[in-house]
Amino acid sequence: MSSALNSKEFVLAKALGSRLMEGDQKPLDATKLDFAIVLDQAGESERALKVIEELAPDEKPGYAPAHRLRALTIARSVGRTPEERLLVRLRWHLSNSGDEPNITTEQLWASYYMTVNQPGEAAKHFEVAARMDPKLYIPLADLYQKSGNAPGESRALRSADEVLSKRLRDDPLLREERLLLALVQSRMNNIEAAENTVMTGLRLHPDDQMKREASSFFVVRHDKIAQNDPEDLKSQMKYIEKAVLLDINNIEIYNRMINLYQRANNSSEAVKIREILEMMISEGQSAGLAHFALSSIYLLERDTSKAEFHLNQSYKLNKNMPVVTNNLAWMLAHAKEPDLERAMDLAQSAVKYAPENVSFHDTLATILMKQGKLEEAVAEYERILSRLPDARAAHRNLAEMYKKLDQPGLAKLHEDKVKQK
Repeated sequence: MSSALNSKEFVLAKALGSRLMEGDQKPLDATKLDFAIVLDQAGESERALKVIEELAPDEKPGYAPAHRLRALTIARSVGRTPEERLLVRLRWHLSNSGDEPNITTEQLWASYYMTVNQPGEAAKHFEVAARMDPKLYIPLADLYQKSGNAPGESRALRSADEVLSKRLRDDPLLREERLLLALVQSRMNNIEAAENTVMTGLRLHPDDQMKREASSFFVVRHDKIAQNDPEDLKSQMKYIEKAVLLDINNIEIYNRMINLYQRANNSSEAVKIREILEMMISEGQSAGLAHFALSSIYLLERDTSKAEFHLNQSYKLNKNMPVVTNNLAWMLAHAKEPDLERAMDLAQSAVKYAPENVSFHDTLATILMKQGKLEEAVAEYERILSRLPDARAAHRNLAEMYKKLDQPGLAKLHEDKVKQK
């Protein structure tokens, strides 16, 4: 059965498992649990769940690994809706998951204690889990930082530094450990050590994957400076330039460039950003992203003509980037001479590509409103209203549309919402 499961021969595995369950000899609990996994892989999830529930019931202790598996399933539900009944069941199954240290169990306990707002208890279990997997020292340090425990954060980072450094001494070719170590060193303000760690990795692995990862590291370095010393634009720009040189297609770089430009206010850093973007276009290097960044920059400068030009060019080069499609739709709808038909096609395309993005639905609703399709526009706004980070414009538009639809009561409610905001 196990061999068939490993070979992904699920029908055969299920047939062999059924013979085991129906044989004269009573199967071990471990075998039953393996059979439940076979059933799940064979598409019989309800039958699999029944087997697991028999092994790990809600009312009495059962087979520890099955309790752990049930705890894992319940924890996913708790993540979506932290109801008390689910938390009670989660605690029950975790309590019966066995005393032997297990990384999954420790992480689940940590998650449980975070949900019930006991960060101290959560940290204890994260400590145990991190000793088994040093990558977890990073979220442990985050946990201590959020709870204001500076000594705990420092201790977690030192432990991560020690373990990861040893691993790299034993095997310098480890990629993930190297990048984690660089992040840890950066958080400990050992900036020179962090950059040496990254650059050593690039010498050992001069490939595209390592360049992408190193580029992301330098973006993180930029973010750290922007957080701690937002006025130090020169240092922030230094790391953006390093990131660009390593991975010109890293879209996160362009977001930072736009933000930096906005704060640079015609300084030498602002000029440098525009020069970099124009140089990239002239050399044909990630020109679509560069055009997109320039369109955002010209929008900041209220030069809509140049902004529209660069956004059109970006769209021609990046038709599979929904943010470009959405922004072009918005610009066409708000131009002096709007092209609502093309704007609608683009907005629908962006929503279809990324249906969970509320900004894209917002654009679509606005275009529907401009087309006079008020009922459709109202439905589109109401679909996303509770998820908009700032719903004032949506409430204002809904108020106007409900007036036109002869719904004064609803119009008044939305007007009141605008005033409340």
